[in-house]
Amino acid sequence: MAGVTESAPRTSRRRIVVESARILFVSFVGWAAGAVVLGVAAAGTLAADIGLLVLATVLWAVIPATILRLLRLRSGASQPTPERPRTWVIWFVIAALTGSTIIGIIRPLVDAWSTLQIWSTLFLLTPIGIALDSVPRLIRPAGWTSALARLPRVIPIAVTALSLLAFILAMSIGNGVIQRGQDAVTFVPTLPVEGLVVAIVLSFAAVLALAAGVPGIANGAIGLLFAASSFVVQLTWLPVVTGSVVVDRALLAGSHIGAALALAIAVGVIQVFRHTGASTAESALVDWLRAEAILPEANPAESKASS
Repeated sequence: MAGVTESAPRTSRRRIVVESARILFVSFVGWAAGAVVLGVAAAGTLAADIGLLVLATVLWAVIPATILRLLRLRSGASQPTPERPRTWVIWFVIAALTGSTIIGIIRPLVDAWSTLQIWSTLFLLTPIGIALDSVPRLIRPAGWTSALARLPRVIPIAVTALSLLAFILAMSIGNGVIQRGQDAVTFVPTLPVEGLVVAIVLSFAAVLALAAGVPGIANGAIGLLFAASSFVVQLTWLPVVTGSVVVDRALLAGSHIGAALALAIAVGVIQVFRHTGASTAESALVDWLRAEAILPEANPAESKASS
């Protein structure tokens, strides 16, 4: 759900498609370079080729980035690039944690795969990642940040609270599924009561921060919830995937996917309802953090923009 600031030029849908196709192509070039390295030197198993996988991953990241940089320089793109929306960090955190969770869950299933099989499967995630960024921009090229900022503030507060309540309920359902699958022999890590209490406290903090006009703190609290739930979900699924415990996998997966979607909806609501620019509460918080030397002093451009 990427957005743009008011000062950023609007992007046409055709340009978005062209840019996404270009990124996919150069990503394939980087992936292919890694595949060549693995095809030539890999022993065939994940444990033996972990170092080569790291090298291939570096090539996969560096080659596309270099090609895209050269293309921008060749086109004479000396003008300022569109400024990133202020909400891009929380979406990056959610995407990274989601990928980490999926990899953590399926890792025991791919131990018998060859290195090239694993490498080929990883490339299938690339179009998905590009689509997650490009599809929202195709729907609304002007960006999603502050799209509904003129509506009453009670709406985002209520929807965010309901989304966080749905997250807590979904995680509780998943916890109950695991508890019913336990026996006296097999220990399965479950979410303790203290964990649910922390989730409730962070949810209250997110709602209160949104009501106080500090959406950055609300996003931070939701980010902590996503990080903690990612860790819990991976621990929960490990004995399920390995067959140590038998549970209703469909219900467990549904509860965890529902919890993740609830947090994503909460972040999306905060983004589309937030007001353009910093609120009074946000400005006061930033000034306090700078006074405490936690944040660096504002640069001249930032000072001019806030004045």
